[in-house]
Amino acid sequence: MRNKFLILIIVIIIATLGISAFLSTYNPKTTTKINNNNTTNNSRTSQNNSVVAILEGPKSAKEGDNIQIIWKITNNLNVPISNVQGNDQNEIYNFSQINPGETKIHSFFIYIPSLTDIKNDFGLNATISDPFFIGGFNVKYFVNGEEYNITSNSIEINLI
Repeated sequence: MRNKFLILIIVIIIATLGISAFLSTYNPKTTTKINNNNTTNNSRTSQNNSVVAILEGPKSAKEGDNIQIIWKITNNLNVPISNVQGNDQNEIYNFSQINPGETKIHSFFIYIPSLTDIKNDFGLNATISDPFFIGGFNVKYFVNGEEYNITSNSIEINLI
């Protein structure tokens, strides 16, 4: 019985430390607002009703193609947004400041691997997904010193 009581005390101490660690890292000024409900030409809009992030790419492509990806960020606020940075797993881009009503665009190319590339990298049983999926990009920006984060839509590219 004494061992069970000692274990219970240890569990309570660990739980208290865990809650304290969580609360010490919690930042109520950082918010993530996501809304993926608008669809136009194989892209959806993620927005917080004021800043909009859109990911665009082709509707279809071939394995082994280099395709153009476009990031668009629009500021619909009545004040500038600053230190605007877009990033995904492969790309980081600093948009700097975006003024009210302004849209800034970043464009780059990515390679859609061929089935041969996939098998060479991951083994003979590996396959390529069709449609080819590109996850959304993240946007971090500041308004009057407060940090905000949004995530764009993702896209699916049909392989032909």
